Amino acid sequence: MNLKINQILKYKDSNDDVRVIEVFSQSALLSCTDNHKIPEEIYTFEEIQEAFELPKERWQPKKEGRYYCIGSNGLIIDSQWVNYVVDKKRLDLGNIFKTREEAEQARDKIKELLQNL
Repeated sequence: MNLKINQILKYKDSNDDVRVIEVFSQSALLSCTDNHKIPEEIYTFEEIQEAFELPKERWQPKKEGRYYCIGSNGLIIDSQWVNYVVDKKRLDLGNIFKTREEAEQARDKIKELLQNL
């Protein structure tokens, strides 16, 4: 099931009860249709992304803003957004990070994945 931000979805759970999911940018609430205003459970956006395979919202630096990316040799690059093709390609690949630490964590996950192929 693919959900989009700001979507409201009704579905039947395993007990055949009708539920409503409202997806916000940072959270989602799950409630039953009878008392739609009272949430039964609240999830973080990350939990909703994982459970319902939502696409992640990608952060994009402001013009001339700093960002970090992973170079082809695995080194972390400190770069500036100038809206060039290379910036847009990095964004499309998900290779734009707010901090060096985020870029390092992503690089380590990629390295582990490639070593286990």
